[in-house]
Amino acid sequence: MLAEQLESYCPETVSSTSWTNLSSIYPFKELEQFLQKQAEAILESNYQELMSGNFDNIPLPVDVLSGAKESDEDSSLNSNLVSEALYNNSARLIAETMRRKSWEYYPPVHETYDPASEDLKVAGHSMNEHLQNGISPLAHPEEQAIRMQEYVDHHINLSILRDYPDQEVTLITIKECPDYILESYRQTPSKKHQYGGYVPEIEKIVIERTVLRNGVAKVDHVALPGTYIGHDLIVNYLQAKQCLDLNTYPSKLELRSMRFMREGKPIDLFDMVAELDQLATQKVQKEIFIGELLVDAAIKDYDRIEQIARDRQSSYHQLTSQVSSYILDLYQKGTDKRLAETKLSNYLKKLLYQVASKEPELAEVIFDAQTAHLIQTAHILAESGFKEESSKLLEVAYDQAPSTDYCGAGSCDLVAVPKNSKEEKEARKNGLNGELVKDTVRTCPKCKTKRKTVVYDLKTAAKFCTNCGAKEN
Repeated sequence: MLAEQLESYCPETVSSTSWTNLSSIYPFKELEQFLQKQAEAILESNYQELMSGNFDNIPLPVDVLSGAKESDEDSSLNSNLVSEALYNNSARLIAETMRRKSWEYYPPVHETYDPASEDLKVAGHSMNEHLQNGISPLAHPEEQAIRMQEYVDHHINLSILRDYPDQEVTLITIKECPDYILESYRQTPSKKHQYGGYVPEIEKIVIERTVLRNGVAKVDHVALPGTYIGHDLIVNYLQAKQCLDLNTYPSKLELRSMRFMREGKPIDLFDMVAELDQLATQKVQKEIFIGELLVDAAIKDYDRIEQIARDRQSSYHQLTSQVSSYILDLYQKGTDKRLAETKLSNYLKKLLYQVASKEPELAEVIFDAQTAHLIQTAHILAESGFKEESSKLLEVAYDQAPSTDYCGAGSCDLVAVPKNSKEEKEARKNGLNGELVKDTVRTCPKCKTKRKTVVYDLKTAAKFCTNCGAKEN
């Protein structure tokens, strides 16, 4: 057992009846400190590239075109097929956005240990590279800390798979909606604002389970509203599990850096959700199920959560295929990687609005209550014979619906060009007629101005500098 192997280092920290914070075990605590310094060095290196103006050398935290290259180059795939990596990435995007305002379970992703490269691979893709790229100087400092912690966690997983290959180790990580996202939402609760995949409206939290055994890291998780299961309740819960001292009150970032394990019987993901629900129920005196108010007692069955989610996600095949094809098309057209992120977000909104406009009951989960109400009203108008009024109201509902953003590591550097601004007028004069976004990081390579003057047309991917007039289609 791992407990026996580590007993000489810190025997008092391992117990079959209480949870243990992996960081409290000496070998891992020392390794985490070393890896944290590595992550900080990567961030500093990327920051120096930014300060030197080498914008193209700064890695993208999330490359939405990832997987498209394999689909484009693999001759064994016909025009209707895409690579496993691209399809899986697209499936994840759809699953996240379809259940944005509600709970969801995400089945395991298998990360396979490659001894030759000291890396974990998912569908052939390097997790080392992915997580190192995530340490971006463009992100908010709190997001940078989160991404550095993910880098540390990844390399801890590697060390366990390498050094304890025959042991099964289950680790639980709790990821809450960051404070900087919540503050941004409170200050500017605009529906057009994007939050990098976070959902501040319900303070969505993620409970992640990592099972390490025989050279494979299996990672699954439950995402659920934090409306009733807040930070205070989570801390109290962990104190009850004896892995936090009663006088200890970690911040969200500190809690995010903790990974919990239990020797003997591994921590069960759904048992944990049930226990958190029970605490929330006691607190608010209302029945809570998977972080939400229970509407129908007949559906309260934790044993069915995984299967319900799997069945639901299997019904998204057509949507997933459409997104995969769109991403492949962006890649084949040579779309700028940063622009591709914004174009994909807009495409997702249009695609999922088509779904919601036909099934109004989904609109509140994908978008919000107001969008759902407008769509329902439009349906009533259509049924009453007011077809034109219904069509116009559906257009209004789409325009007012929130963005359906996804996880972009909090680093999207393209923002909407203000309406009626000088930048918009200049771009329109030069033939950019679609939705306009402005690059907030890179400068124009032609005129070398230090100001951020590059504007993109999302419809055509045309690029225009409002300072020197350089245009690229």
